[in-house]
Amino acid sequence: MKLLQSGLPERKGIVVFGYEHAQAVVPLDPAIRAFELLAAQIMQVKLTTRIERRIDGLIHCVHQVLRVFGWELLTV
Repeated sequence: MKLLQSGLPERKGIVVFGYEHAQAVVPLDPAIRAFELLAAQIMQVKLTTRIERRIDGLIHCVHQVLRVFGWELLTV
């Protein structure tokens, strides 16, 4: 909300970095869908279609997968 109300002329966006185990023991998908739902229905923010990138093979024993999610914020 602060980004949209800032008055800055530049395009605005949200980026989320999330880590998962390779077998997705605790998947990020429910949290990301919940964020999109909250943004749309409660915060009344319009987001573009989600862009997602996945990077596998990280060397950490638990956080083996990086997932990056991004949306552009649009004025309502």
